[in-house]
Amino acid sequence: MMRARLSRNLASAGACLLALGAANAAQFKSTSKSQAPGAQVGLPDEVGAAYARGDYLAAARLGREALDACLREAAVAALCLETMLAVARFVDLAGQPGESETLARSALSLALEHSGPGGMFTAMAHNHLGLALLAQGRLQEGEDHLRRTLTIVRQATGEGSARTASAYTNVGYALHQAGRAAEAEEHYRRGLVIRLNITGENDLDVATSYNNVAAALADQGKLEDSLSLYRKALAIGVRLAGERHPFTAATYNNIATTMLAQDRPAEAEPYARRAVAISRAALGEFHPQTATYYNSLASALLAQGRYVQATKIARRVLALRRQLLGEQHPAVATAHSNLAKALEGAGLLKPSELHIRHALAIKRRGLGEDHWETALAHDVLGFNLELQRRPGEAEEHYRRAVAGFLKSGLPRRGDLNRSRFHLATLWLAEGIRPAESFALRSAALETVLSGAVSADRVEGVGAGSVLAYYRVEFTRQVAAAWAAAHRPSKSE
Repeated sequence: MMRARLSRNLASAGACLLALGAANAAQFKSTSKSQAPGAQVGLPDEVGAAYARGDYLAAARLGREALDACLREAAVAALCLETMLAVARFVDLAGQPGESETLARSALSLALEHSGPGGMFTAMAHNHLGLALLAQGRLQEGEDHLRRTLTIVRQATGEGSARTASAYTNVGYALHQAGRAAEAEEHYRRGLVIRLNITGENDLDVATSYNNVAAALADQGKLEDSLSLYRKALAIGVRLAGERHPFTAATYNNIATTMLAQDRPAEAEPYARRAVAISRAALGEFHPQTATYYNSLASALLAQGRYVQATKIARRVLALRRQLLGEQHPAVATAHSNLAKALEGAGLLKPSELHIRHALAIKRRGLGEDHWETALAHDVLGFNLELQRRPGEAEEHYRRAVAGFLKSGLPRRGDLNRSRFHLATLWLAEGIRPAESFALRSAALETVLSGAVSADRVEGVGAGSVLAYYRVEFTRQVAAAWAAAHRPSKSE
């Protein structure tokens, strides 16, 4: 008999960072969100054009060619610093953070030689290196470099400068990636206050800051507060940029994903559709952001049980992302996972398994076995295999998930508990290891009762009642496991 799975929503409120937070953190030195990295450093126009249409692979290729030409022709390599940093960001966006790291480290060495440890080029290099490290899951290293950027910029430009606001935001992004949403909120708010002091609510950067704070609130389970800020950001965006601007589309999407986290998919659907329509008109059908918004729409349909429509859109997202980003990009792994979720909802377990395995392979190759995203993919695969009545294979992947979460060192106790819960339930269903099942459930319950997973989401349960759900469900299951542990067990 199928049992309920504890899982994340297909498009959680945390996905807001993909839409806006990451774009805001994309580069430290920028003049507007619509400009490509390097737009003012002499890169050919076709590089910016490729970036604008979302063809990051082409932007990276053309950027490399421009950098090679600069290094050949420049009297000293330091003259190519800004170009090198811009190309590092293009390469990162193209899903090649390892190469981005190499470029950023080269830029940092040149910057230290050219402008010293307190120079602005050095700050920019630390910033780009930090973002490249975050993209590889090396969160503490990334945070350290972004904090160095913040220190340099505060000393060079003062606490109240726009550059300091950006540096606070990027440190917040690193904290957010590490699951430290409350600390991320604090840094986002510092950036917001600085921007409000500079421009008031008359700049899209302020609206972006509201979006970032809202995302951090959502990941703390404060979804109504999050929605309020998203609506505020939307009002500013519409007033300053218009209804058909990409920023407006991103904020509509953020509202949709937050409503999904509240288990309000029917209300989320029109916001997701609006985001798709605006993005298609402003950026085109084949832009990564358009694919992101299609994904939110698929999530809303899936949550309403409209599996055929959700599967159709999820397939489209996967095709778009493959075409734009190549097979090994992290966003392609996400698209595989989301299509798998839709197929699983429709009862197509074997096709779903194939896409889960594709996602797992991409994550293992790009992030390693001990990254939390790889661990989460193992958990999802384990559950799929259990539904197919393949308990031995399911147990193997649940064990890998638990081990991966423990080794990742992240404060993602909800994910760890979810995998422990799945493993213990499998044992209980198979009538084996009752004592171990009891121990796993007890450990999960202990962290739930401490409030450590209050921001996690349970499929089909509104985020506002998540903690109560965990407490009741885990308490019931621990009691059942205790009873099983004190009965004669089957031989293993």
